[in-house]
Amino acid sequence: MSNVRIIVLGLMAGFASFSIDLFQPAGVSLAETFNVDAASVSLNVSLFLIGIAIGQFVGGPISDFLGRRRLLLVSTVFFCCTNLALMWVDGFEVYLGLRLLSAVCAGMVSVLVDAIIADENDASGTARLLSSTTIVAIAARLLSPVLGAYLVVQFGWQALPLICVVIAMGCGVYAWRHIAETHHNRPEDAHFVRDTTLRYGKIVSNPQTRAYVGYEVFSSIGLFSIVSDAAYTYVEGFGLSTLEFGYFYSLFSLVLIVAAFINTRLVRRMGVDDLLRISIPLAALVTSVFALCVATFGLSVEVFSIMLFAYVLPMMMTRLNALAGALKTLPEDAGTVSAVSNTLSFGVGGIVGSQIGGLLEYSDNALVFLLCASAIMNLGLFGYVESRRRVAAT
Repeated sequence: MSNVRIIVLGLMAGFASFSIDLFQPAGVSLAETFNVDAASVSLNVSLFLIGIAIGQFVGGPISDFLGRRRLLLVSTVFFCCTNLALMWVDGFEVYLGLRLLSAVCAGMVSVLVDAIIADENDASGTARLLSSTTIVAIAARLLSPVLGAYLVVQFGWQALPLICVVIAMGCGVYAWRHIAETHHNRPEDAHFVRDTTLRYGKIVSNPQTRAYVGYEVFSSIGLFSIVSDAAYTYVEGFGLSTLEFGYFYSLFSLVLIVAAFINTRLVRRMGVDDLLRISIPLAALVTSVFALCVATFGLSVEVFSIMLFAYVLPMMMTRLNALAGALKTLPEDAGTVSAVSNTLSFGVGGIVGSQIGGLLEYSDNALVFLLCASAIMNLGLFGYVESRRRVAAT
């Protein structure tokens, strides 16, 4: 796969996250424009997350029925249209509705990118290219708040959806010209409801698919917890300033990029399953040492940061390889598998991450022990799967 294709697919996979972070600096401007309070503006993010989940959940099964290319192009066009409409909206309710529709389209595009990559590659190749597109998506997300702040100050918040349109149009034109249909196996007697029900049944009944999805969900619990609550630990627990935490968060994003880059190299040599046999026990070991150090010596910002980054590396690799493995267990149903895997990991990880704030009121170490729990759950599932595999082999 060419570098241009990887960049385009990475940008398309990152439509959702890029759109969230790009609009973050516009909170005050939105409140002033529509004469609403900060609590109302926060609905912008909440509804966008809901829209992403809806788009992911419905986009995969539709692509298994209709094909990838057509839905990818249609979703991209509607993403452009909703963002164009945002530039001239004059009511906050209409603004929220358009953002919701934009998020649905972005969620569809993200699962379609996963499915297209899986259609064209084996498990190792899928993991390698998912890692490469993830690097592009994270890099775009890393730059988006800075770009958003500059545009809001110079041109107003209306410039933000215009940037989304420009990027999406460029990706859409490339997809129209260079991305062919990758899913051709629709039978003549296909029926959407019946076939989708059968696909979900295959996912539930396939033990390999269940295991890979479980690995991804448990990994997402830890990663979402860091995203949701690292700010509280660093600012309230360690007394860092907001600016200093901003430096940490940028470093956290860079570590995710490093993890994805390492994965592109190792998975080519070792394969998905062998790499999971290393990354899952390694994450459990790191977090166990992490929790032991905290319980014995207390928590310092230096130890916390080092151990946190040591946790992120194997956990991010686990998430990428688990998704690739899940997609290739049922290659003809990769769209539905991607929808289930992403929706579950996004939903469960997001819910747990949002609730950890209550635990932090009782213990400053709640995040540490939750990360440890997510790694141990992954290790437990891994041990169960490996034991069943050995029994089946004998």
